[in-house]
Amino acid sequence: MVRVVLAHHVTVVVQVKNVMLTSTSLYAAIDLGSNSFHMLLVREVAGSIQTLTRIKRKVRLAGGLNRDNMLSAEAMERGWQCLRLFAERLQDIPPTQIRIVATATLRLCR
Repeated sequence: MVRVVLAHHVTVVVQVKNVMLTSTSLYAAIDLGSNSFHMLLVREVAGSIQTLTRIKRKVRLAGGLNRDNMLSAEAMERGWQCLRLFAERLQDIPPTQIRIVATATLRLCR
């Protein structure tokens, strides 16, 4: 297992197997935060982790959350735009090798 630090507060543990460099050696970790979304793409090479891409986008979801825990349309659109960007980069990675965590804003909103 390898520990991958995605952001200062999120560490993802990835189990790595010795395989050829194919899509099965690619991994992604995504942090859907209250103010920014982070994505880290890595691949396993000879038992170690090689960072391929690190993306951070400000989405400011928390600023769009009202007292009733409803997200504004603008905040949702910022989040969707970022997720579309992430989806483009995730095409070659098996879903079982993608880990996603979300902060309170996404867990609370309706």
